[in-house]
Amino acid sequence: MPIYDWIRVDAGLFHDFHQSWTVALRDALNLGGLPPNYFAS
Repeated sequence: MPIYDWIRVDAGLFHDFHQSWTVALRDALNLGGLPPNYFAS
């Protein structure tokens, strides 16, 4: 199954993936991916 074909995936699985990806992105940005005095929340 292609990762971009979310229409065939259970809604709970999509939301779990989306939330996990968003939190991982935030954590990566806060660990040095942003200029000084900036943070992601």
